[in-house]
Amino acid sequence: MSETPDRVQRILVALDPAAPRSEIFTALAALMDQSGVELRGLYVEDERLFRLASLPCAREVRVSVPGPRELLTTDLEHDVREHATRVREAFETEARRLHIRHTFSVRRGDVLGVIQSEATDTDLVVIGRSVRSAGSRTWHGVTVTRIVEHPKASMLFVNEPWDTGHCVAVLSDATKGSERSLRMGKQIAEREGLDLCVLVVPGEPEVPSLPTHAKQRMLSEIDNARLERLCLELDPRVLILADSPAVHRHIDLVALIDALPTSIIVVPCPAEG
Repeated sequence: MSETPDRVQRILVALDPAAPRSEIFTALAALMDQSGVELRGLYVEDERLFRLASLPCAREVRVSVPGPRELLTTDLEHDVREHATRVREAFETEARRLHIRHTFSVRRGDVLGVIQSEATDTDLVVIGRSVRSAGSRTWHGVTVTRIVEHPKASMLFVNEPWDTGHCVAVLSDATKGSERSLRMGKQIAEREGLDLCVLVVPGEPEVPSLPTHAKQRMLSEIDNARLERLCLELDPRVLILADSPAVHRHIDLVALIDALPTSIIVVPCPAEG
């Protein structure tokens, strides 16, 4: 992984297979330098579907066909290839529009395992999820937010259209991961013309030398519910926080990303020292 992950150049984009959203590329424009960017698109064929199709009892129901029918592996292969093509076309259209060097790959396997593997040597992983399925926020039943349990790169979860929200919020502690979160927050706020709001984790020091447009709030208490209420009050375009012990003492990251409509960036916290 890059030693300066706030300079985003190697990006993995995992589009929601249910509804690939083009607006995540608007978010990328606020995070990356145009020169030297390498954009990799990823479509994961969930191997569980193919194991299910191999069972003699497997049936499928289609709106266009009356009643259930046998689920055939050949039909599933055709449908998955067709779907992967649509996702690839959506990805390549946006990458060409931004004039970014790009590649696209299709891999079959465990969804989380594949994304984890592909995230190696990447500065940023972008997880696009359908707004229409915001109640569950899953990829065909897979809770992809669990990737934050073992982060290998900074991760952006685009939970709503990027052009909503009125500030950039950073949850701050005293770790190197938080320093990177602040740098990223300053960059996005500057590029998007937004205020920067720094929320300091209870017991952590005040952040010195903030830009004049930044606001700092020292928190006496914080947990998932309180942070969700703060985001309702502040209406941030994105919330940035480090995958640090100080954050984990107060916040369940998987639950937060699944519950919060605000887009979220999680920055890995390197070993201190």
